Amino acid sequence: MFVDESGDHNLQNIDDQFPLFCLCGCVFEKEYYRTTARPLIDKLKIRFWNSMDVILLSRDIRRQEGAGYQSFEGITTLWTEKKTREHRRTANR
Repeated sequence: MFVDESGDHNLQNIDDQFPLFCLCGCVFEKEYYRTTARPLIDKLKIRFWNSMDVILLSRDIRRQEGAGYQSFEGITTLWTEKKTREHRRTANR
């Protein structure tokens, strides 16, 4: 099982640039992870960084910081803008 968090757990001062907190887990069967999931993750790392020594960090992907993350710009910009609009719409109710 892999567990990770993203966002800010502080509900008193919500960051308008990233107004959410997420705690997520993923469970794999060992054989599926070994034969399918891990090779796909490795392929992504080789494609964008030409290295397997990359740690994928959501903050760096969102902000396109560090070598290789600029390739995600279109995807993360659309997602962040959508989540910001949804948060503002909810907050104004």
